[in-house]
Amino acid sequence: MAKPFWGSSKKVQRDLKLEPELKTRIFVHKRFNRWCVPFPGSEEIVVERTQNYFKHSRPIQFKRYHSLPSLFSSLASIIGGFLILLLLKFFCLSTFFIKYPRIASLGLVTYGDPDEKIMEKLRFDYLMVGVGWKGDVKGAPRDEMIVEVYPIGKRNAPYEGTAIAVIYSALTILTEREKIPKCGVLTPGAAFKNTSIIDKLNNDRLKFEIKDTNKI
Repeated sequence: MAKPFWGSSKKVQRDLKLEPELKTRIFVHKRFNRWCVPFPGSEEIVVERTQNYFKHSRPIQFKRYHSLPSLFSSLASIIGGFLILLLLKFFCLSTFFIKYPRIASLGLVTYGDPDEKIMEKLRFDYLMVGVGWKGDVKGAPRDEMIVEVYPIGKRNAPYEGTAIAVIYSALTILTEREKIPKCGVLTPGAAFKNTSIIDKLNNDRLKFEIKDTNKI
């Protein structure tokens, strides 16, 4: 496989001095009337590997955050997360966490089935903010787009939403195989770029909605 034009490391992207440069935010910051903290998930790695596949396209700079309703809950989640990571360094405590997750997580995690009443109250939504250019890349960024992804109905959203996404991913692989690249292991962005999976999800229970487009 040819080496990606833009390189696969963040150091290469830094050396290129891509614009707009991703803003460095304080660990806890407020935006859209919510308090945001960095999310320790795999999304940034998945986005980077997707860009490696599209080696001749200009890469984006991406950061994901988890938003909470108050400053107190944001600080509590950070302190709690670091405390758990510290405790898991000790074998006896990590064994306790595995055997008794309900006690260790104050009821948030359990081996049993989730409570139906709690599941019905769960919801999620993703707010994606992009800044850049719609046309030629010249001068300072001129355009901003805000897209929201959310479940329609919002009943048992995380569980049903995940199941729906998995089912339509499988159906798309079966029915639109000719539109999917035939090479190795692919990220979702590389695999489904030319398919109609977004339209399928929009017509069911996952909505992709452009909330705003602005000139900067």
